[in-house]
Amino acid sequence: MNIQTTNLPTVLEMGGLPKEQLIKRVLAAGYKIEVHTLDFIQQNNFPCTTSNKTVKLAYKTATDMGLSEEATYGEIENWVKTNGKLCDKDLALWLRLAYTNQPETEWVAVVSESTPEKLDNDPCTLHVVNFKNDGMSVSYCYLRPDKKPLGKKIYCYVEE
Repeated sequence: MNIQTTNLPTVLEMGGLPKEQLIKRVLAAGYKIEVHTLDFIQQNNFPCTTSNKTVKLAYKTATDMGLSEEATYGEIENWVKTNGKLCDKDLALWLRLAYTNQPETEWVAVVSESTPEKLDNDPCTLHVVNFKNDGMSVSYCYLRPDKKPLGKKIYCYVEE
């Protein structure tokens, strides 16, 4: 399945804000950050990009990567490490601000180094989503290397 990337930002300006200011900016723009996601972001081991930078983004589904639709997150992460670069952990917050016309029910998984979630220490990453009944938000999802993702997702990574 080739995805349409006409609405997805391919160049993103990011960085330069402390974590709390970035969170406030996302919320002030009318987007949601789920309660558990906010707790996850506010962990000490969840860094924010301190200096301004521009990144070139690419988007693919697992099958666009030449992987099975049933590919595990570990396989997807390995593909990204071979064919591009992992995203900064806070890129999802910047992407949420830039991606204002996301179709309903679309999930964009930001492929970054996983961060352990403090409740059960499972690795997690952030997603930019438009929930059908709950609107546009930032959500986190477990990124267990041996587990298959739920549903078809679009994966975002940095092009080299």
